[in-house]
Amino acid sequence: MTVQTIVSALVNSDHGWAVRDQFDTTYDGSEDLEDQNANALELVSATIKELLESELLADSYELDELRTYRARVEEHLAQL
Repeated sequence: MTVQTIVSALVNSDHGWAVRDQFDTTYDGSEDLEDQNANALELVSATIKELLESELLADSYELDELRTYRARVEEHLAQL
């Protein structure tokens, strides 16, 4: 199980499959943030923030990638 799988499941559970798809395709790099719905990205960012603050996951390389991804999303949203 990967961090992406966990975040994807949380996003799907909280916000539905459409938002989950936007997370999956931007996290794996198959689509650009610019092509996504800003509201969906805000929901994804909030979910990631909650997960990171929960400290449920051990610190790892994958969590560093997740933090970097969230920073990219936040930077993109700030430019809108």
